[in-house]
Amino acid sequence: MYPLEKKETLFIKTFAWIVFIVFFLVISFNYISDSFLIFHQQPILFQASFEPNSRVLKTKYLRKNCRRFNALIFGTSRAVAYRTKDINQQFGVRSYNFGVAEETPRGIIEKLVWLDSKNCMPKTVFLPVSSDSTLFLRDSSKKPFNLVTMEHPWVVKKTSYWIDFLITYLTSRTVTKINVKKQLNYYGTRTQFQFDMSTGDVFYLWEKKFPVTDCARSSRTPPNKIPSGLAFQPEELAAQLIKIKVFTEERGSQIVLIWNPLPLDLQIQNLDKTEILLKKLSHHFQYLYRLPLSDKKLLDHVNYHDMGHFKSSIAKKVIALKNKTFVRVFVDELKKHQGTCDLMN
Repeated sequence: MYPLEKKETLFIKTFAWIVFIVFFLVISFNYISDSFLIFHQQPILFQASFEPNSRVLKTKYLRKNCRRFNALIFGTSRAVAYRTKDINQQFGVRSYNFGVAEETPRGIIEKLVWLDSKNCMPKTVFLPVSSDSTLFLRDSSKKPFNLVTMEHPWVVKKTSYWIDFLITYLTSRTVTKINVKKQLNYYGTRTQFQFDMSTGDVFYLWEKKFPVTDCARSSRTPPNKIPSGLAFQPEELAAQLIKIKVFTEERGSQIVLIWNPLPLDLQIQNLDKTEILLKKLSHHFQYLYRLPLSDKKLLDHVNYHDMGHFKSSIAKKVIALKNKTFVRVFVDELKKHQGTCDLMN
C-alpha cells in the first residue's frame, strides 16, 4: 500500500471513529437528560416545569396496573380536570385518567384496541368532548411528530414506528436542543405541572386572567385564527366518536359522553359546526353531561387555569346527575343562547 493510500485509510478510520463517538455521546446525553420522561421510571407523584410526554408515562403505568381499574377517562389535556375521586364517587367506579395533550379520537381508539389486547378493556369509558375538538384530528403516530404527543410504540404496534420513536427522542436535533436547555436550567424551576401516576390525575399550577362574555364576538372563528394545518371537521369527528362507542359496546362496556365546560363565549362560537357534530351524535348517544349555559360559573375566569383549561372545581359540577341531559336538547340550548346573543347585537 502506497503512503498516500495509507493516509487516506487512516483518515477514513479516524473520521468514522469520531462520528461514532459523537453519535454515541449524543444518544447517551439525550437518554440521560430525557426531558420528555420517555426512558426513565418516574415516582408515582412528581412535579415538572417542562411538559413531558404523558402518553408514554400513562401507557407504561397502565400496562402494569390496568386491572386495578374498571373505568377510564379519555380526552385532551382538558380531560385531566375530571378528578378520578369525583368520577368514582358519582358513578361508583374505579377510574384512571388517561387524558393527554391534544388527544384525538384516533388515539383513543388505538389505546382501546391495545387495552383490549391486554385483557384490560374498561367496563366504562368516559369521553369528554368540546366543539373545537374538531380541530384535533391529526395522527400522532405519523410524521411530522409532536414531541409531547407521540404515542408509545406498544400502542401503535408497528416495527417501523419503534425505530422512528427511538431516533426521535435519542438523536433528533430538536430533542438535543431541548435537553441542553434543560441542563442549563433554561426552563427554570417554577413548577407548573403535578402528576399522580397512580390515578392519572394531572394538576395545572397556574392561573391566567382573561375576559369571559355572555356572547361570542363572532359566531365563527376567522380562518386566519385557525391554527395552521387544521380545519373544522365535525362530520369526521362525529364518525370517529361513534366508532369509539361501537368498539366499546361490542366488548360489553358502556360509554359516558361529557361536554367540557369551556367559557360560555367559546361554547357558542362556531355553533354551525357544533350543531352538525351534536346532531350526528344524537343518533347514537342519547345523553351527555353538561353544565347548563345559564350557570354563572361559565362566566367567571376564576374557574379556569386559562381560556382553554377549566379547573376541577367546575368539572365536578358537570358530572352531577342533575346535569345529565338529552344530546338533542343540548343542541337546542346552544341555539337558544346564541339567538339571544344575536338579538342583543
